[in-house]
Amino acid sequence: MEMLLSYGKFLDKFYKVQQTGTVNKNHMLWATDEKSTVLHTKEFRDSEENPEQEMVKVAACQEDRRKVMREYEFEKFVSLGLKKIKVVELYKKWRPFVPRLFQDIICPKPLDDVVKWIKDDKNEKLRKKGYNTNKKKQLFLLLLQIAPMICKFPLKAD
Repeated sequence: MEMLLSYGKFLDKFYKVQQTGTVNKNHMLWATDEKSTVLHTKEFRDSEENPEQEMVKVAACQEDRRKVMREYEFEKFVSLGLKKIKVVELYKKWRPFVPRLFQDIICPKPLDDVVKWIKDDKNEKLRKKGYNTNKKKQLFLLLLQIAPMICKFPLKAD
């Protein structure tokens, strides 16, 4: 399983959230090497106004801040992956549409036990609802019963 790190919490600990209403979609944002934690904003390329925002939460020494950042313990998340029913669905329904080169990566074949479990679970749910899975067989037997009344030649079941 892939490990994911919580970068959002890391950034929230060391940097401020941008002030509301200070950024529009036409704004240009940048930082410089001299002031790497200061966010510069311009409304247009040629505009004279150049508001600055200090983004660091703690105004500590740069070297102390770097040390604390290097020693920061990231919270780890474990990727849970897909549900078993979705893995089976990907394999059965979507694999034909995926290029052969990527089929084993995107739609890998689930274990036979998983496919059987999903099928049994689905059939159990249908039985609980009162759905009969042998409707075609029942229809055929019904036709065999009423066929002599309609046809001159009786039908035989094998």
